[in-house]
Amino acid sequence: MSASPPEPSRGYIDPVTAQAVTEALHQLGPTTVLHCLRWAGYAPYNGSGRLMRRLNEDFVPYDLPVSKFVQSSRENRVPEFANDDEGRFAWGTFLYPDSVIIAADVDLYRHLVNDVRLDTVSIVHERDTLPISSGD
Repeated sequence: MSASPPEPSRGYIDPVTAQAVTEALHQLGPTTVLHCLRWAGYAPYNGSGRLMRRLNEDFVPYDLPVSKFVQSSRENRVPEFANDDEGRFAWGTFLYPDSVIIAADVDLYRHLVNDVRLDTVSIVHERDTLPISSGD
């Protein structure tokens, strides 16, 4: 009972989860850039005025290198969406309030699934029923 209750994925990443995700993302290389979207209601004002419309909501786009992605997430709310240019990693939290959906290349996926610090569930397209928005 001494453990703090889990926070929604649109909250902050706890240190154990942050370390596990950081270690996995280092496979992409520390200079790999992740293109992030943060819901405009949570995003700090950046003065650029740029907004992107997704899922009928406004999001502020910004880029972070992998080396700062999780550190930034521990200091602020996690971005609702993130992806790299090569299609090796994508992250989404807006679909469900209590989880993060990650698509990753095989090596990164195995690292995440095999890490005992993370609770993971795989989705098999032919077997699992997903919401219609999952095909976006």
